[in-house]
Amino acid sequence: MALSASARKPVVLAKYIDWKFTEGEERFRGVTGEHAVNLANKRGVVLASNKELDRRLVLTREWEDEQYIYPAWSGTLVVTAPFGVSFGDAVNKANELSRKEDSGITYAFKVPEKYLGAVNAALVVEHGFDARGEPVFEFRNEGRNGRLVHVHDERRIHLVKNVPHERGWYVPDPWFGLPVGKLVEPWPDRPRHVGELAPWGRGLRRVFGFGNWFSLIVRGWGQLDYGYEENVDPLITGGDMSSDRYGALGFSPVSRKPLRRHKRNP
Repeated sequence: MALSASARKPVVLAKYIDWKFTEGEERFRGVTGEHAVNLANKRGVVLASNKELDRRLVLTREWEDEQYIYPAWSGTLVVTAPFGVSFGDAVNKANELSRKEDSGITYAFKVPEKYLGAVNAALVVEHGFDARGEPVFEFRNEGRNGRLVHVHDERRIHLVKNVPHERGWYVPDPWFGLPVGKLVEPWPDRPRHVGELAPWGRGLRRVFGFGNWFSLIVRGWGQLDYGYEENVDPLITGGDMSSDRYGALGFSPVSRKPLRRHKRNP
């Protein structure tokens, strides 16, 4: 039986803040999103998913022992077309949906044919490894300033419908923890703990909108409306994968060794 991420020892791939700083001076480290994926692939470590970081930051207090990691890249890659535009209308040659980052790097993602007509939806891929030990996705150079997000198996690309374009609070989908559906007002007032976020107990998550995304999800600790709230970080955001630098947390995948067959005595 495979162990869940929460039952395995985390692997720190990159720290965001070095807490061992001299007086009055902070040293920020971190890695870009692209580097986080490359580093995880090289070391054979699965980047923590958005759902796992959500568990550590919102549903438990595990973040208290790893504050130096956050904000951190997750292993959940989200790609969207502009709001109201289908993937079919937004893609270029070879069904590639592309984004040019502020740093000048252009990222491209090949949209599966079955998803080309989807509108107001997100394509989601979780970082990991297949049964042969190959990474689920990797960045491949295309020219001097181009990167193709290569997914080895299209079946690993999932479609999440009804992603919002408006900033606000939403119910998260049960598989990837992405805010979906209609805008919901926090209940009863500005939340402090996840159990207070909604009367049905599932909680809400906040997003600035998925109008034009091409990023790994980024999660922080305790940051809410430019302030800090204890044990609450419901904000889902992204970043420029070639210039923004954050921490990264992962887990060693469970090895699947073949069962030994015992020889019967003659």
